[in-house]
Amino acid sequence: MDSLMKHSSAKYQVAPAPTGGWAVRQDNGAAKFFSTQGEAVAAAQAAVRKAGGELTIQAANGHVKKRFTLGSSAMEKLNAVEGLTLSTKARQIFAKLDRAGASPDARRSAISGAFRKAKS
Repeated sequence: MDSLMKHSSAKYQVAPAPTGGWAVRQDNGAAKFFSTQGEAVAAAQAAVRKAGGELTIQAANGHVKKRFTLGSSAMEKLNAVEGLTLSTKARQIFAKLDRAGASPDARRSAISGAFRKAKS
């Protein structure tokens, strides 16, 4: 999937492949093929989480089933609108989790563990 993670504002698409199965395409035309839609969606979500960008998932009939944006760059834009900024410690933790390809559950656990207030 690394070939699908070239730049952070990429648009990814999960769509039926012409020869059967499912394709994950990046806006530059790179593609990887999978047997099932579930496998393709999981791979595309991993790429978007790591690199950031927009993911569009099509149904078997070609209609858009779901569209969303993932990744830290999208969250930074939302936070900027709200006037929120991350501390240096939080940025370091997120960078480490991004490099490790941590799952959402692992990310939540690491963040809550790092910032949980000690019980008195």
